[in-house]
Amino acid sequence: MKILVQSIMIVTIVSLMTSCLVDSSNPVAGTSVDPTPYTGTWECVKVWDSSEGTNDPGFLKIIAATNGSLTCTTMFNGLTNVSEPLILIQVSGQVVASVSNSVSGKWRIFGVSLANGGTNLLVNLADSDLLEPDITNGVIQGVVSQISPDDYRSSLTATGEAIRDYLTTHTNVFGHNEEFLYLKKVQ
Repeated sequence: MKILVQSIMIVTIVSLMTSCLVDSSNPVAGTSVDPTPYTGTWECVKVWDSSEGTNDPGFLKIIAATNGSLTCTTMFNGLTNVSEPLILIQVSGQVVASVSNSVSGKWRIFGVSLANGGTNLLVNLADSDLLEPDITNGVIQGVVSQISPDDYRSSLTATGEAIRDYLTTHTNVFGHNEEFLYLKKVQ
């Protein structure tokens, strides 16, 4: 659920990638996922596409409340960010995370998967080569913004249901060769 590594770490790491950060006016709609394997504290071990681990690994903490709602908190450089709501949804065999961003008022969307018996978490950004043409051609409602020569952001304006339907028919958008973060569970 490092997928939730929003604010500070996302801005830092996204600048190193050719994938695109996706935000949306709405969280992805769908069937909720059992949050149990995702709760706990996760340490960022590696940013994909880098041969080394991170100098300041940072941590992501996912907590399930008694009412079933989830929150995630990022901790980097000794600073703890605000806890933000998190929604985990099953879409065509994949888990998609929607993380609220209280600064922008939007939701950040990532693909997530567990590995090594649930002790590792992979967080994926969208494949910009797949998503951006679909936005441009009206397959899914949204806007693509180029922040820098190698940094793009896709902002989806579609409903949560339309995003789910799009991801159902475009299962490779969060391709597994576009990993964003690799985390290990520490508690």
